[in-house]
Amino acid sequence: MRCAYLTNGASLIGFTLSEGATRVFGDNDTECSAGGLYCASTNAYASNCVITLNASGYAGSGVSSGTLTDCIICTNFALVGRAWGAGALNSVLNRCTIIGNIALQSGGGVYGCSLERCQVLYNRAGIGGGAYNGDARNSLFVGNVAPQQGGGVLETLLYNCTVVGNTSGTTGGGYYGNFGTIRNCIVYFNSAPSNPNVSGKYSYCCLLANSLTDPNSFTNAPLFVDAANGDFRLQSDSPCINAGANSYVIGSVDLDGNVRIVGGTVDVGPYEFQSPGSLISYAWLKKYGLPTDGSVDFVDGDSDGMHTWGEWRGDTIPTNTASVLTIGSVTNSPSGPKITWQSVSSRFYYIQRADSFGPGAFQTIATNILGAAGTKSYTDTSATGSGPYFYRVGVQPF
Repeated sequence: MRCAYLTNGASLIGFTLSEGATRVFGDNDTECSAGGLYCASTNAYASNCVITLNASGYAGSGVSSGTLTDCIICTNFALVGRAWGAGALNSVLNRCTIIGNIALQSGGGVYGCSLERCQVLYNRAGIGGGAYNGDARNSLFVGNVAPQQGGGVLETLLYNCTVVGNTSGTTGGGYYGNFGTIRNCIVYFNSAPSNPNVSGKYSYCCLLANSLTDPNSFTNAPLFVDAANGDFRLQSDSPCINAGANSYVIGSVDLDGNVRIVGGTVDVGPYEFQSPGSLISYAWLKKYGLPTDGSVDFVDGDSDGMHTWGEWRGDTIPTNTASVLTIGSVTNSPSGPKITWQSVSSRFYYIQRADSFGPGAFQTIATNILGAAGTKSYTDTSATGSGPYFYRVGVQPF
């Protein structure tokens, strides 16, 4: 017998739902899912509940289809039938702990769920030991296992998450995915015969890989406070501080409930270090052997006219006078003026134009121009008059 059913608009607060089960044969959704809690939709709510030791004949042994806040979903089993999402299926989970659930097939912790500020710990499934098919923000995935792909996470979009200590029997010990890109994440200390940490696309991530495919990611060890005892917050000199991209931030607070962006740029991972010394990415500063205490942020160390903060925004080399964001030439072409500037492949640029100098004279005429190593050019086809025209190039915010 199932423990509880919630219709639309109903709430369940402060209950323990334990040792419920469903039929093995019948309607997969209504009769064979959610031994613990079945919800009519995500407009049914549970909070401050413990959902444990439940089983199902199909999927979602702990909970199916609801919105849960501050709940513990632990030690539920999906070992017959399709066996998906032993902990939770197709649900919205906020500040929940999903621990020790087992699915025979996929999504040991969660399947098809949207997670915000959750901890997914020590779950197991054939594929996607922690999570399969969904999204997660400001969340932690630790100790999950899959005999096949995706020990920690499989085909799930991640934003500001840490994926550590997960295991796969084939590939993608931490993360495996073909259909999306993970952003602002730490994926480290996972294990698998191939691609032990990541098999998939990533951007602005801290990960251990044989070779990086994203110029804004880095391989430096993340420097957790005490990983051996489960504290994955950042030490004061962690390269993950200020090393993310603000454009990928979802939510205003981190896993601890602290302010999500401190110092102007988001940290990589679910925890935001609350007192950074520098405004610059610590990973970028460490790359060039520069201090992270803020002492060089607005110092022009190589005398090229750009201080260190500006060099970081442009991803130019702060110890090389010849490496600086500058327009090299503006030449005429049959299609219009051609602007060429020093460029890097890790930044997007915008172009502004004016026909005179003065407040408000410069107007943006092009954005989101992906840079290239060495130089980049843009032809202004909208400059149809006789001029004169003045141009400037800037780096898009990230």
